[in-house]
Amino acid sequence: MSSLTYSDKQKLEKLFEMDSGYVLNFSDRTFSEFFSDLGININEEKYFLYGSSKAKRLRAFWEIEEDFLVAAVLRALFNYDTGLSTKNLELIQACQAIAERLISSGADITGINEISNFNNITLELLIEEMKSSLERGNPEATIDRLHTFTTNFIRDLCGKNNIEAHRDKPLHSLLGEYIKCLKGRNSLESLMTERILKSNISILEAFNDVRNNQSLAHDNRTLNKLESRFIFNSIVNTIKFLRSLEEIEA
Repeated sequence: MSSLTYSDKQKLEKLFEMDSGYVLNFSDRTFSEFFSDLGININEEKYFLYGSSKAKRLRAFWEIEEDFLVAAVLRALFNYDTGLSTKNLELIQACQAIAERLISSGADITGINEISNFNNITLELLIEEMKSSLERGNPEATIDRLHTFTTNFIRDLCGKNNIEAHRDKPLHSLLGEYIKCLKGRNSLESLMTERILKSNISILEAFNDVRNNQSLAHDNRTLNKLESRFIFNSIVNTIKFLRSLEEIEA
């Protein structure tokens, strides 16, 4: 469910000319195609919550979906509206601010920002690519980039701790050796933290399969947005913890 307020919706409805059941100049066909280009089936039953008109389906979309996805659609609508430049500037700016607020409130974007600022061009490039996908509401497009990022990150940790990290060693094996290193130098105060980290060994092994068979790394049918976002946040949380741990002990 998005965090759009009543006032937000009133402004957006005015900008998108939704008072008569229409949305801008969309026909039923072009409305469906517009959402399809964003990876969304606006003809799903759940979007008929308030009725079948284009405006009612868009209202249902705002009601049902989360901030990051609503923001992505709003941005796309701004770009689609060929008459935007002729409309009230104050209204345009207010609606654009609404979209930016939704983006900044998303946990995905916050997470990616918290693992940025590496002194590594490759990692920073991967972060920018993932951030761009998240801002467009496409968490499924981050999976292969996140796998590459995680591999580089874990290898870097191993290198800093004198752990052999040759290229044919699997990602989950590298993490297992790194956890042994943490335990050996008494970096972990609780058994629970150790167990949570060890659970990530099997998680990263499964991540290999998702990357190979359900991501854009190959010609695959991508994983759905909900699970992609869950995987993304889970992996990023582990990276954030390991990075913080290394910084504390540096």
